[in-house]
Amino acid sequence: MQRDEGVTKNTKDKECRVWRRCFEYSHSIGLSHDVWLSNLQPDQRTYVIGAFAAALRRREFSCPDGKCLIASTVQETVAKLGEIFRANVGYNPMHGTGSQLHPLLTRQFKGMQNLDPGEKQQKALPASVYRELHRQAKYSSLPLDKVIAELQMIAYFWCMHSCEYSDVQGERHTKILCVRNFRIYDKLNRDISKDYENLHFNTVTESVTFEFQKKRCA
Repeated sequence: MQRDEGVTKNTKDKECRVWRRCFEYSHSIGLSHDVWLSNLQPDQRTYVIGAFAAALRRREFSCPDGKCLIASTVQETVAKLGEIFRANVGYNPMHGTGSQLHPLLTRQFKGMQNLDPGEKQQKALPASVYRELHRQAKYSSLPLDKVIAELQMIAYFWCMHSCEYSDVQGERHTKILCVRNFRIYDKLNRDISKDYENLHFNTVTESVTFEFQKKRCA
């Protein structure tokens, strides 16, 4: 299996895990001699992928559990396998003879989703919390408190991920924002980012550049 040096270690580990499970499944159904399914017709490859998805759903490759693997995890795993196939042999068995997800797999994933329990939504902090943090920072004697409060307000406004404005564990594609990523403009659309003393009086618009995202674009 080829490895892309442009991806993170976490992504590589996922790919290796998916491929090990695929290889294990191929061996269990007598296809260890043709793990790329190259001797099968496109629709036949899709049938094998559907059966592999069902095995994932039953947790045949993970720790025993009375609950089935949720549909989104199954679909993500199979999609990752499709990417591996595409990178190594030039075709995605999830697509059959077309370029879109095969209708049988679409129905299979939809059926899994219908049987899954509803997602437990995580409550977001209300705007009042950020207003209070900002209010308290104004009375703080520590400059860092003010900076953090301002940063939290910006992160809230832009719906930013934590790795875009703070240190997090693990390797990330996303780069943390720096001062250079912010540009401030006056009413004539002139860049006044370095006019620190008059920013509060002349600022009309502001732009934020997210340098490197998962999709490899700013």
